[in-house]
Amino acid sequence: MRWITHLLLIAAVLTAVPQPTLGQTAEGTTETPALVLDRWDAEAALVEQILDEQPVVSGEIEGIRAALEAQRSAVPGLVGAAEAELAPLRSQLEALGAAPEDGAEEAPEIAAERARLTEKIAAIEARLKRAGQAGARAAALLSRLSELRRKLFTQEMLTRGPSIFQTGAIGDAFGSIGQVAATIHAETSERLAASTMDTRFYVRMLVPLLLVAAAVLLMLKVKRATLAWLMRTSETPRRAGPLAGLTVSLVRLLMPAAALLMVVFAVWNSRLLGPHGEVLLTGLASGTLVVIVAYALGGAFYSPHFAELRLSGLADEDATAASRWLIGLAAVVGLDLVLIEQGRNLGLSIEGLEFLNTVLICGGGVALWFFAGFLWMPATESAPAAPGEEAEPAAEPPEIAIGPALAAAAMVVARAVSVVAPALALIGYFAASRHLFYPVVQSGAVIGICVLLFSRVRDIIDRVSDHGETAEAAPSRVQLIPVVVGFLLICAATPVLALVWGADLTDLSSAWRLFAEGFRVGDITISPVDFLWFLVVFSIGLLATRLVQGVLSRSVLPVTGLDAGGRAAVRAGVGYVGILLASLVAISATGLDLSNLAIVAGALSVGIGFGLQNIVNNFVSGIILLIERPIKAGDWVELGSGSGYVKRINVRSTEIQTFDRASLIVPNSELISGPVTNWTHTDLNGRLIVPVGVAYGTDPKR
Repeated sequence: MRWITHLLLIAAVLTAVPQPTLGQTAEGTTETPALVLDRWDAEAALVEQILDEQPVVSGEIEGIRAALEAQRSAVPGLVGAAEAELAPLRSQLEALGAAPEDGAEEAPEIAAERARLTEKIAAIEARLKRAGQAGARAAALLSRLSELRRKLFTQEMLTRGPSIFQTGAIGDAFGSIGQVAATIHAETSERLAASTMDTRFYVRMLVPLLLVAAAVLLMLKVKRATLAWLMRTSETPRRAGPLAGLTVSLVRLLMPAAALLMVVFAVWNSRLLGPHGEVLLTGLASGTLVVIVAYALGGAFYSPHFAELRLSGLADEDATAASRWLIGLAAVVGLDLVLIEQGRNLGLSIEGLEFLNTVLICGGGVALWFFAGFLWMPATESAPAAPGEEAEPAAEPPEIAIGPALAAAAMVVARAVSVVAPALALIGYFAASRHLFYPVVQSGAVIGICVLLFSRVRDIIDRVSDHGETAEAAPSRVQLIPVVVGFLLICAATPVLALVWGADLTDLSSAWRLFAEGFRVGDITISPVDFLWFLVVFSIGLLATRLVQGVLSRSVLPVTGLDAGGRAAVRAGVGYVGILLASLVAISATGLDLSNLAIVAGALSVGIGFGLQNIVNNFVSGIILLIERPIKAGDWVELGSGSGYVKRINVRSTEIQTFDRASLIVPNSELISGPVTNWTHTDLNGRLIVPVGVAYGTDPKR
């Protein structure tokens, strides 16, 4: 029965391949919806047979889940295509009218057309039901596979393998490692002996040697010279040069990565490695890249040689130690990629893998313990002052996105893992120790990269804001950019962390499907994707409205001859209409059924009318003020609560600036229903009576 599993996996791969359109096979021939449903039924039946008759290993589960997830993801497309076919057919059937009653006669061609449409509609409706049944069947099988996957994971975590303390375990481990090393040495020696017999060998080796020399020159000369030049040209205050810090981090990352690429290409192009050597080279490249990323990350946070670019508040000695422990921890992760991950492909025995895993995790535990001590440290105290001198205040550590409480919690978790994971490895729990240690380290790396990017963006924005505004000015809107960047980094880091902790692409696609489909409240489906799309469309409409208002205010209205109040009324009216249209277009773009909202709005209109009648009254009064214009912006008005100049007419209220420079907020309904004296309604000329009191007997002429 094992061959059935292999056939299923092949079918899963073919099914999971992205297809240009629904119903297109890998060969490009058209596959009808009926054939698609038949194929889905056959694959689902095969999955049920495999789950019922034989045990399934973890690797096979992923292929089966990918095939079923592809089926379930394709169901909405099949349903949408069927509904698109049904709509015109139902319209045609309705146009023919109802069938005549018994005894009534009807034209034969009308009866034949009605029968044809009815039969076609019935076939498509049957296809719709089959598609829904296929989706439900795939969902049920995915649920079974998820439960089986959890059981296999639990069994793997609780399985105890050979410990290094067992008799002969270390000898067997060294024997297996030596055998793999001998195989690689034999392959390389054979390739080298065969290559030296070729007269073009030394010519062919010229390019790899030049690449290795260029990599060495890039690391020893170019990188150092570039870093020194950046430090000379950048400003010395630590927070004054965020772009310099970002540039230095990129140099520390890209130049070693380029040197690694040169060396790997040189070794690969030399053709001296056999199959086992090429596998080992792949692992070495991946492991070295991990160390390079840690080197750049540690240089950004701790910067042992350039204290002015250091993000952490550690002293020079502590920063150097933290950077070294971080690189050591990355070296353990890199060696794991070489010795364990690629060791499985090289044929290492379980004893060899267990021995190497124990050594690496114990070494990594030591590095993680000491590095965790630098995650949370109190601020550096000021040095004691000499007699007669004033003590210098302690340098305030920079603000990083992680607070002290989270840093302390991270230190506790890291140190707990640095003790528990080596203990599990020593007693033989191979999978449990690895699943505990490496995801924690990788999660810390992902979070560290996000914190670094957020801190650099925030520093750059702060620098721009400091140069662009005075101290008394309000905060610039550009300072909202770090908030948006932080949100985007969280959205990007979430699936990466899920992959680190054992999820696969099928899990992510399933989560995205649930996120896109949303949840139902009665007859209304609320989808976060639709909500985001609504925000995007509405924001575009709002920006377009503001653009039109700006063009009207600057270019059109000044040449129309309207006064300031009329221009303000036109501008406000355009804003109201634009916001209304943007809302309607955004609702239509999300596919929201407005009839359902109309029912809900009708049910709530009475309560909202009583509770918000004053707000509605003021809103309508504001529209009347803009249309009738009994008062307008710039008028000098006098009412019971005070007098002053009208600054602006808003949706709910009107702002009046008194002669004492105070703002008087008056509800619009009071301006409509109450008496208002407008001194400048139709004419700027007026008469003002100012009584002057004088004493009796005073000369009137004086």
